[in-house]
Amino acid sequence: MSCSSNLSLNAHSLLGSPAGRTVPPAARLLLLQKPPPRIHGAYTTSRPRRPSSHVTSAVSADEAPPTKEKKADSFVGDMERGTLAEESGRSDGELTSRWREMHGCNDWDGLLDPIDRTLRGELIRYGEFSQACYDSFDYDRYSRYAGTCKYAQDSFFKNVGRRTVTKLEWIADITAFLKPIGQFGLPCPDPSVKVEEGFAELYTSKNPDCKYCKYSAREQVLAEVRKLVERYTGQGEEVSVTVTGHSLGAALAVLCAYDIAETRANVSTGGAKAPVCVFSYSGPRVGNPMFRERFEGELGVKALRILNVHDSVPKVPGIFTEAVLPMPLLRIAGALGLPSVYSHIGVELALDHKLSPFLKDVFDLACYHNLEAHLHLLDGYQGRGKEFKLGGRDPALVNKAADFLMDEHMVPDGWRQELNKGMVRTEDGRWMLPHRPRNVEEHPEDTDLHLAELGLAAPVTAKATAAATATANV
Repeated sequence: MSCSSNLSLNAHSLLGSPAGRTVPPAARLLLLQKPPPRIHGAYTTSRPRRPSSHVTSAVSADEAPPTKEKKADSFVGDMERGTLAEESGRSDGELTSRWREMHGCNDWDGLLDPIDRTLRGELIRYGEFSQACYDSFDYDRYSRYAGTCKYAQDSFFKNVGRRTVTKLEWIADITAFLKPIGQFGLPCPDPSVKVEEGFAELYTSKNPDCKYCKYSAREQVLAEVRKLVERYTGQGEEVSVTVTGHSLGAALAVLCAYDIAETRANVSTGGAKAPVCVFSYSGPRVGNPMFRERFEGELGVKALRILNVHDSVPKVPGIFTEAVLPMPLLRIAGALGLPSVYSHIGVELALDHKLSPFLKDVFDLACYHNLEAHLHLLDGYQGRGKEFKLGGRDPALVNKAADFLMDEHMVPDGWRQELNKGMVRTEDGRWMLPHRPRNVEEHPEDTDLHLAELGLAAPVTAKATAAATATANV
């Protein structure tokens, strides 16, 4: 499958602590594609000024304005630091006791309609982490560092801005060919479990001779998850794994979550099993009904799919789907070998951009698919049939790389851009793209060790094991 995409990974120590303790950051794997070439913009300290009338328009007419005043030109900056996401529902104190519920132990029963405030904050937070992956990728064809990460690990979240994928050309590249998942090296005892060929190839393919990355996305993810599960279960923490992605990245997130559970990368050597969950934003279908049954049933992976009902991406691929056939008939169609039999996984949270009073009534598939638009809809969603009311997230973010916000709010379309397109003036007066320290680090020395533990690599020598142990203890 041909598509302009990139897979990025971030993993952090996981939830779980006795009551009264601060919850450490949740482990999250961010699997996402790079931004399209036509979107120009990156992090910059410049802020578009907006009149105070726009600031108050984010509050419903029957409410008093927020008591915590902010300068009109500081809203976007605060959003980038996450403070408005916290106002929209994030509560680490509540997560201490409710993290299993927030991550699907009861399939989000009773949390979606009306939407739970803490869950809304978690969904917005994971969406914002996804945006960070977009912004870290250097896609400038004029840059000598094109294709690498813009920021070093120690400054990643400080320096990234947020931008949204809008181009949808990769949809046309979907082959819609279902193949047994075992053909791609992913373990599965049931040959009837099938997934879309292009997604699986993207997840598992690698080039051992590449000087930048000799491991596949799959190998990098599994090794890192294995390492973190061992580390934090060994420290007495409860552990969970959450995978998130938008668009094509959502499809990769589903495959990744399945793989983690199937290979038991989420199970420590002591037998502690970390629950696995997916937060999917505007993702396509990935596999057939048997894949869904294996994913949800035997493996017990949880998935919450957030989508805009007018977006086309969640409606592909597939001819025979849950939208036209009940699940029992769909399973029969798959067993009979009918082509293009697909099924979504998990629980659906359907949003509707037409219910937001801030968005234009336009026919624009890219706007419907926009991740920032999805986060805006999450912020204002109260439940089915309930009035749309924002919870604190700046609606100006919708227009960072789109033209979806109503003109009356006086926010220009595609407003985020890099100062002088990244060009800087040298001491001799010439303009050029600046030199950037090399951000492509070597793979962790313990990658092969953890892959060997999962049976995905040759046994590691004693010397390599000692080196990996020393690295893990740093």
